[in-house]
Amino acid sequence: TLLNASMAISTVTIEWAMPLLLNHPNVLNRARAKMDDHIGQQHLVDEPDLSKLQYLLVIINETLRSFPATLRESSEDCTIGGGGGDLTCHVLGRVKKLGSGFVHRVVGFALAALSRCFDWERVSDEEVDMSKETRPSMPKAKPLEVMCKARKSMTNILFEL
Repeated sequence: TLLNASMAISTVTIEWAMPLLLNHPNVLNRARAKMDDHIGQQHLVDEPDLSKLQYLLVIINETLRSFPATLRESSEDCTIGGGGGDLTCHVLGRVKKLGSGFVHRVVGFALAALSRCFDWERVSDEEVDMSKETRPSMPKAKPLEVMCKARKSMTNILFEL
């Protein structure tokens, strides 16, 4: 149950982080530059690399603060947020905590891959709509529509996959 909740919260967090980065291309470019500086462009992000990517961690924490993912189902009530970013689930009357490490790793790997491997553009000059649905998991009201192409500097790595 906690693993499912963690994955769902990671998905919702990525769903909010990408449009935030697209609405703030200077932040996306800075994150990409810091990743290139810290780990180079010879490989995708590995587990040991995540600890070097403090700027990416700030982006993840800001996304979690601005758009705290919440899951509510019949047998569980899970939220992520607060100062430590812990995932707290009330499962069948019991409280269980899962450290933010799992969510941060999943979101970190996803955002690192998406931002390093591809150049992203909004489909129009308008900012991405950040309105929320009223469902408990808080997905975006409008799906993200963007254009992307592989970054020239990462093409060799992408073709090796």
